[in-house]
Amino acid sequence: MLWPILSAVSESFATVTDKFNLNSNKINGKIFTSLLFLFMGLVSIPLLYFFKAGDEAFTLFPLIILVFIIIGSAVQNILFYIGLENKNLSHIEPIRNSEPILVILIAFLVYPSERNLFVFILGMITTLAII
Repeated sequence: MLWPILSAVSESFATVTDKFNLNSNKINGKIFTSLLFLFMGLVSIPLLYFFKAGDEAFTLFPLIILVFIIIGSAVQNILFYIGLENKNLSHIEPIRNSEPILVILIAFLVYPSERNLFVFILGMITTLAII
C-alpha cells in the first residue's frame, strides 16, 4: 500500500512542476511531451539490465502490447499537457480525479475477476458526487 501512496504524492509534485515549467518557460505542450518521453526512455532502457528482463519479454505479443501502451500513453500525455498549458490546475484536477472511477468501470466490464458489485456501486456513487 505504501507504493501507490508514494506514487500519488510524486505524481502531485510532478503535475505542479510540469505546470510551472509550461507557464514559466512558455514551452509548447507537444514539445514538452516529446522531451519528457525521450528522457523517460533514456532513463528506462538501462533499467532493463537491472531488472533482468527475460527473453520472453522480447517476443512478438509483449512487444505489440508495449507499442499500444506507448501510443496510448503518448496520446494521453499530449492531451494532458495541452490542457495543462491552457487551463488552471483547479480546472484540470477534478477531471483527472475521475480516472480511477473510469478504471473501475473498464475493469468491471473487461475482467470477470474484477466484477465486485460493491466496489462498482461505490465507484458510481463517487462519480455522481464528483459531478
